[in-house]
Amino acid sequence: MSFRDKNDSFVEKGISEVEGGSKDCTGNGKRLLEQDKFDYLQSSVKKLKVSSEQDSVDKEPALVQYSIEECQTKREVEEKRLQLHSLEKDIEELCKELESKRKQVGSIQGELSSYSWDLTIKRREHGSIQRCIERRHKEFEAKGDQFNHMQKLIGTVGKHLRLKEQQYVRELEAVAMVINERDELHKKMLRELEEYDEQIEEKESQLHLMEDLRRECEEELKVEQKEFLLVLDNFDKKREMKEEELKDLSKKIAKCTKELTTKEGEIDAMKKLIDAEAEKLQLENRKLLKVISLNGYHHVQLKELQSKEKEFAARVEELESKEKQYEERVNELESENKQIEGKVKEIQLREEEHKKQVEEFVLMKVNFDCKLNELDSKEKHYEERVKKLNSVKSEIEGKVKELQSREKELQSQVEEFALKKEHFDCKLNEIESKEKQYEEQVSKLTSKNSQIEGKAKEHETREKELKSQVEEFARNKENFEYKLKELESKEKQYEEQVKKLNSEKNQIKGWIKELDAREKELECQVEKYALNKENFEFQLKELQLKEKNFEGQMEKLRSRESKIEVRTKKLKSKEKQFERLEKKLSFKEKKYAKHKEMLKSTQKQFEAEMKIFESKKNQFEEKWKNLGLKILQSEPSKKSLREENEQDNQLSRGSDVRSFELFSNDEQTDFHKNILVYLQCQSDPAELILEIMKDPMLPFCSQGDHSHIFLLEQLMRISPVIKPHVREEAMKFALYLKANLRASTENSLVVLGFLMILSTYGLVSSFDEDEILKFLQIAARHKEAVELFRILGFVNKIYGFVENLIKNQQYIEAVSFIWAYGLAEKYQSIHLLQAHVNKAKLNCENNYKENKSTETKVESIDEGISSLKTVLQFIRENNIECKELVEEVEDHIVKLKWHMVNIVKANIQSVTRKEKRY
Repeated sequence: MSFRDKNDSFVEKGISEVEGGSKDCTGNGKRLLEQDKFDYLQSSVKKLKVSSEQDSVDKEPALVQYSIEECQTKREVEEKRLQLHSLEKDIEELCKELESKRKQVGSIQGELSSYSWDLTIKRREHGSIQRCIERRHKEFEAKGDQFNHMQKLIGTVGKHLRLKEQQYVRELEAVAMVINERDELHKKMLRELEEYDEQIEEKESQLHLMEDLRRECEEELKVEQKEFLLVLDNFDKKREMKEEELKDLSKKIAKCTKELTTKEGEIDAMKKLIDAEAEKLQLENRKLLKVISLNGYHHVQLKELQSKEKEFAARVEELESKEKQYEERVNELESENKQIEGKVKEIQLREEEHKKQVEEFVLMKVNFDCKLNELDSKEKHYEERVKKLNSVKSEIEGKVKELQSREKELQSQVEEFALKKEHFDCKLNEIESKEKQYEEQVSKLTSKNSQIEGKAKEHETREKELKSQVEEFARNKENFEYKLKELESKEKQYEEQVKKLNSEKNQIKGWIKELDAREKELECQVEKYALNKENFEFQLKELQLKEKNFEGQMEKLRSRESKIEVRTKKLKSKEKQFERLEKKLSFKEKKYAKHKEMLKSTQKQFEAEMKIFESKKNQFEEKWKNLGLKILQSEPSKKSLREENEQDNQLSRGSDVRSFELFSNDEQTDFHKNILVYLQCQSDPAELILEIMKDPMLPFCSQGDHSHIFLLEQLMRISPVIKPHVREEAMKFALYLKANLRASTENSLVVLGFLMILSTYGLVSSFDEDEILKFLQIAARHKEAVELFRILGFVNKIYGFVENLIKNQQYIEAVSFIWAYGLAEKYQSIHLLQAHVNKAKLNCENNYKENKSTETKVESIDEGISSLKTVLQFIRENNIECKELVEEVEDHIVKLKWHMVNIVKANIQSVTRKEKRY
């Protein structure tokens, strides 16, 4: 194998390590880790180049080749491990999705079973109600038949009375019998009417119960429909969430593939750069060898070689520890593969269970549709029954109207009957011969009349029978008139009996009065009947309204059933989509099985190669110790440190520039010139800038204190004449700022702006010097504060000011003032810088030891790095000779970066462990 191939393989190993580190770190940790590892790679590549030359001199390239091939196999195995890890995450997420969907299906099935059970209960109740209605209808029909039979009986009785009326003498004897029969019939009719009323009341109560049951059924249906709709909505939302998660996963996979392709391109470019640099290094190494042979600094270089050999031994130990970690990871992978196989089997079993549940769900839907159709048919049958009842009600209403007309006729007939009674009284005076025959009958009639009065009081609802009796009285009246004519011819025969009957007239008159009282009672009963009829009509109207409401509710139920059918269709479509997703999962599982088989084969190869690598590693270490020419390794490491320091300086300068940056465009300098020219053209630029600072809503002041400081700097360049009223307004504004500064002095930019206002508007004499010096201590970290100290006229107090800064442990600020005012002879700036470095170290160590979050630790490390970089920047800007301090600061910066990397790695490992647990 050639020297370039060896370098390429080693570079690939280093780049893979850099990639692993870059994936684990985030933010600033990523950038620092990549820089450190890249520097480490450069140094290691340069070392390998020198060692490869020495191997070529010693003619031992075979061992190096084996080690490089083993490193390549390691890199491939690590890449496959990463792929396995991503596949395991995908499978775990899919398992979670399947479990959640199964839970949803189980909840839906439970709700459907409860819904079907409620439907069966309601159907049973509906059947029992229909049976009761049928029974009542049959009873109603039987009562109608009885009523018709009673009407026929009334007709036969009427004929019988007509026959008896022809024989007037016998008629009075038969009247008692007829009255008895009438009383019995009246009782029966009253009983029947009472039973009919009770039946009507029972039917009304049944109707009320039916309405209550219907309302309850409707409410239960509404609740169940709402629950069903909620379940469907939840199912839709969860399905959409899962689809979005799948889309996000596909996007992440696409991004990962793109990043892999870009990283492969970057690796190829890095290889080319490393090859070019290797050639340059070979040329430089040859030149340096010639110089070393000429100059004779062999002893010094041997010491350096010994130190480098120690570093190499330490690196070899690190490699051994990494190999042990790699073996542990291989074992972990094998255990994870076993777990994945078990999970795949569980997924297959769950898929079979899910298919069974889906089939049961489809059967439940079919049964539900059949039951809904049965309900529709039963509702139609119930509607037909309701229509029949409505027709029966209309017939009853017609009969009630007929009864009303008959009542009117009865009243007219009663009046005529009263007139005829008077005529009959005069005729009775003439019929004295018949008194003895009729005395017993009259007593019987009086007793019967008393019974009728009691019965009339008890039975107020006997209207129909009374009407029939009135009709019979009318018929008897005609017969009675005919018989009166016959009696006139017989008056002469009964003259003797008239005298006897006169004594009994008084009794008959009392009887007539009783009859009049009974007529009044009959009229009261008729009025009560009319009131009952009105109530009955009102109840009929209420029933009609309830029937209309019931029909409207039935229409609503039908519309809801149509909506349920639409939802069922949607569910079927969603089930199809779910089946498609399951097919995709099965396809991915097959792919995973293939990858697993490939991994097993690669693992076997890797184990065989690891054994070869362990045997050759010992040989390689023995040969490496015998290599003699390792002199040039010190200079590449020094170059890498210099490059890193230069990059850090650039970053720190960029941060300082950003702190004073006001605008984000590229034409910033032109804008500053335009501002300066604009202020010079103004009549009173001091007043203009004061108004701008007072009004923070202006667009130029949207960036806060930086913009105010910039404007005050431009105003100080112009040094305009301050008018008295402007100075007064500036004094008010300065007092306002001072009041705010007493509340909180953490913002040093605000303090700097306050001091610049004092200097530009000539307000220094209006404030206490000690307070101004305290504010200068707060703003001393900014470069503008050094010049402000001179402008405000505190040069004679520089020594006390510097001592106060040192007391407050503001070492960098003190050193900047020492070098600006030429106090380097009195104060040793190197000691102050060393104190600042020690302070930064202590702060970092304290923050690292405390039990804080990773974010706070990373932020504290960033602050420590930035403070150390300010020390390096100050040393370079002022050309201070202190190599030991520079090396100490650079070493500490490297340590802090490694601490940051370790913190981030530990955080990532803890997160991955928690994810595996869950």
